[in-house]
Amino acid sequence: MIGWEVARSNAAPSLIIQGITLVLLIAYYTNRAVFSALNQLADYKRSHGLVFVIATSITAGALASTTATNLSGLRGQRFPQRLRIG
Repeated sequence: MIGWEVARSNAAPSLIIQGITLVLLIAYYTNRAVFSALNQLADYKRSHGLVFVIATSITAGALASTTATNLSGLRGQRFPQRLRIG
């Protein structure tokens, strides 16, 4: 029962992320500026390797968790309180 509650609560954020991914994919193949920018990002990653991956992982993790916490109304709650559903 709890699993369904968690899946339902994660459905909207998951669909938003998939939508953003789809928009980026379409823009990559249809917009020359997006194509160029993403290829430059790929070249930068290729040249800087592990440092780039670590920096982007930390940034994405911090942004994703902070955004999710702020949007879900869990800001200021202790961790055990966050685990309660309902």
